Amino acid sequence: MNASNALVAQEVLKLLRDIPIEEINRDKRGFRVKTLRESGYHTIADLSLVTVSMLASIRGISWEKALAMKNIANNMTNQVRQGLKIRLSVDEKTPGASALVQALHDYQKEQPCAEACRQLLHSPEQEKIVDSIQNLLPGTSGVRWFFTGKTKKQLAAEAYHYLGGLLAGEYGRKAQDTIASFQTMEKDGVEEAWKDFAENPIPFFNILEQVNPGVLETSDAVYGLPEELAQEIQSECFFRKDCVVSCGGTRNGASNIFCIKSGCC
Repeated sequence: MNASNALVAQEVLKLLRDIPIEEINRDKRGFRVKTLRESGYHTIADLSLVTVSMLASIRGISWEKALAMKNIANNMTNQVRQGLKIRLSVDEKTPGASALVQALHDYQKEQPCAEACRQLLHSPEQEKIVDSIQNLLPGTSGVRWFFTGKTKKQLAAEAYHYLGGLLAGEYGRKAQDTIASFQTMEKDGVEEAWKDFAENPIPFFNILEQVNPGVLETSDAVYGLPEELAQEIQSECFFRKDCVVSCGGTRNGASNIFCIKSGCC
């Protein structure tokens, strides 16, 4: 989520850098644009990155004017953000895109460990484990234990033996194996992450849509592929609506698609 939001923020700033500072005077508000330019503010992106107090510190700009300018910049930023979609492609390995692909790759790689943890947390033993931990609390302090009644001491002793047996049994073995698997998991570099993305991009897009719905650009039928290969695929007849297709094998990370409806090509 953080990586995708960071990439969106970078793309928003990129678009805002194309909007000149003069746009804040579109409604003839009388802002001192020349003063802003002389102070180093040339685009809406520059304005969006500063605080009201920083603008108000410029000679000739009051707090009220600074607040009004900042509000206009924020509104423009929100409008750009609402309509922005990110597109991942092996042809555009920007730092932000690389960070996102790396995060999605790591997330995908760690899923088996996460699933094992979920199974342990939702096991039939879970409710009794929580109760046993609660019953052990009197034993965490010598003074508290001294003033604990006989019944609660008995419950604490039973909880201790139950949890000890659980750790020594199958449940404990699975938990230790899961922890060891996570701790020994090797972290792949960004090049390995991009390679994984190029060979099989669909899981990346699925995960991104799950964790940050609506942020992904999905209008391109071959998104994620190298631009040249994407154009080649789009020019072929198997993207016609009256074609029935099946997939098999790979070519430069893309699925080979074959027409199976007779006479459509």
